[in-house]
Amino acid sequence: MFITSAKVLYSAEIKSISINPLNRAIIQFDTLPDNINSHLSDNKTLIKIELDAVRYDEKLSQISGLGIISDVYLRNENGKTIVNIKTKDKRGYTVSKRAFTDRIFIDVFQWDMLSIEEENFRMGLLAYEDKILNEALRNFYQAAKNGVYESVFNLGNCYFETGYTYEAYKSYEFAYNFDSTNIDALAGLAVSLSKLGMNNESKYFSELFKMQTGKDVSAVFSVSETLLDSNLLDLSFLNKINFDSLNITTKDSITVLDSTFSDIEISLQDSTSHSEQSNSLFSDIKEYIYYALVIVGGTFIALIFYYFKWRRTQIESRSSKPVEKFEDKLKEATAKVNPNILNNKYSSVSVNTKSDNKENENSNPENQSGVINDYKINKLGDVIESITGKPAESYKKSESQSNVNAKLQLAMHLAEEQRRIKTQNIESLNSTSIPNDKKKLSEISKKLGIEKGGLETKLAMEKLMKDKNLLKKLSEKFGL
Repeated sequence: MFITSAKVLYSAEIKSISINPLNRAIIQFDTLPDNINSHLSDNKTLIKIELDAVRYDEKLSQISGLGIISDVYLRNENGKTIVNIKTKDKRGYTVSKRAFTDRIFIDVFQWDMLSIEEENFRMGLLAYEDKILNEALRNFYQAAKNGVYESVFNLGNCYFETGYTYEAYKSYEFAYNFDSTNIDALAGLAVSLSKLGMNNESKYFSELFKMQTGKDVSAVFSVSETLLDSNLLDLSFLNKINFDSLNITTKDSITVLDSTFSDIEISLQDSTSHSEQSNSLFSDIKEYIYYALVIVGGTFIALIFYYFKWRRTQIESRSSKPVEKFEDKLKEATAKVNPNILNNKYSSVSVNTKSDNKENENSNPENQSGVINDYKINKLGDVIESITGKPAESYKKSESQSNVNAKLQLAMHLAEEQRRIKTQNIESLNSTSIPNDKKKLSEISKKLGIEKGGLETKLAMEKLMKDKNLLKKLSEKFGL
């Protein structure tokens, strides 16, 4: 809703005060005061802005600057609030109202350093402050036509208040193209388009204004129909300006918008087409946002669901596994070095020997009691004699008097003897007599006829059984 009539008096509040750039003070209100009067001190170093009593935070009572403006401080005097702006040297000043954003700009400068065009702009601001609209409009127009394009926004305000809405729209359009940080020009576009009956376009620019300021478009304008000289209504010079050739070097971000404004024609037919474009634009944006939120939300929910499902599976899997006690694992490890392993190994050798003999006997039945059997018995006897130191004649005789079972007994006896000797050798060793050096370990293994792995295992087990700290750590690792 756009307010274009006198506003009811009420107490305003100063929200902030800043000095930017070094020769400009900006005062931000929550709502622009009705009465703003100013004057310059006799020594021309102090500007006083007189307002109806307004609220302000104590931290705003004094602001210091580093440029030509040295201080800005507030005082309450006789039911009024005075904004004092102190300059380092003698300066002139102008006050510019920004009604849409509830701000006032106080610029300080040297009058004798202004060009004729800049002087027109400053004189227009002084006239506008004193509400002399015709004089203000004439000065703004001359300044704009001669290259002071900052005055075009103020020209739009004058056009709007004198009832020339189309010219106001063209001026606001140019002002926002010239300086996209001029949010008041954006609001001016919304107001002028609304008054021209182009409500959809007006709504579009109102939304842009609200996105940047957080407030709706509203302003205090006393509109009065005034007949102006036709020469002051010719704005064709604005259409001939090439923004790229301006070499704008201001500190603020200056951008030239696309053809959004030039595409708007003030006619009912074009208004209909632009309405469709604006509605389509907003509906597309809303639709994209909606689908994006749905996708993100669905993905998040799915991730949570699968995470808890995976976690539940892991907990069930762990709870179903039997817990093995540390003592059982220790017994299992000890069993791995049992001397019976050697017995099993040699028993398998004897069984293989028996199997080979049996196959040879089946393939050569004539040799069952012949030279081959005698040869094998002699070999086995020699092995037993080399191990035990006892003569093997008794085994040979028993073999000659029996059948295949005697051979089996001889082989079993050999395996048992080997097992007994190796078991005895292993048990006779202790951890101190088993060297850690691999080379010496191999020599003892060969000397005693014991596998190297058996010696290493025995050494490891004895160290394990003696190391209480290691046993404790293993117990904790298995959760016992």
